[in-house]
Amino acid sequence: MLEFDFIDDITIPSLPSGMWEGSLPWPVTPGMEAEFQRFYDCVVQGNRRANLTRILEPMDFWEKHLWDSLRGVLPFLCDEMPLSAKPRVVDIGTGGGFPGIPLAIARPDWSLTLLDSTQKKVRFLQGAIAHLGLSQVQAIAGRAETLGALRPYRGSYDLAVLRAVAAPSLCLNYARPWLKPGGWAVLYRGQWRDEEQAELEQGLQGFESVRVDSFVTPQTQATRHSVILRRRASGEDEG
Repeated sequence: MLEFDFIDDITIPSLPSGMWEGSLPWPVTPGMEAEFQRFYDCVVQGNRRANLTRILEPMDFWEKHLWDSLRGVLPFLCDEMPLSAKPRVVDIGTGGGFPGIPLAIARPDWSLTLLDSTQKKVRFLQGAIAHLGLSQVQAIAGRAETLGALRPYRGSYDLAVLRAVAAPSLCLNYARPWLKPGGWAVLYRGQWRDEEQAELEQGLQGFESVRVDSFVTPQTQATRHSVILRRRASGEDEG
């Protein structure tokens, strides 16, 4: 039995409408918006028991959790950087399901694994996944460096996403064993300073840096960055 139960007909504020058009070059359909609202409802209800996020005001949630989740992987979302058919994606340190669940709603052809070390958050996610009917998503509890060494996870993923998890080189250590040769890693960051770039370049073992994508959020005009890297097909460190 799932620990978290969710009710669709309780009174929860509505997410802002009409915000997606013009803010993101990706067609967010009315059906997706309805699913984002249902996910928001889950987070508001689950937050009372699992301390998922302090960002619950509807506009802030839309910008900082939903919009940011999609914008961070925009080149993959729009197939500018194509992944394989039905790619496997791992969200390392997913917390309350960001960016993993918004990505699953936007790209139902992606298979997602949501990983977090906190059992209670994973139980919330398992309940939310069932409630939303996201059959291509699983949530698992554990440490990235431990599970990444085990089958069926090791070397099985096309894309790893890490949002506000740790220092850049440590993020790559977490992601490396999960990725196929040629797989991608995306680090979601706020500011991206010269010292972070230097630290990353010293810890690239087995990766090549592809680009740093800088963008501004639509409401608060905050600067955000996505650091996009690729695991070498035959690097000196195979993880």
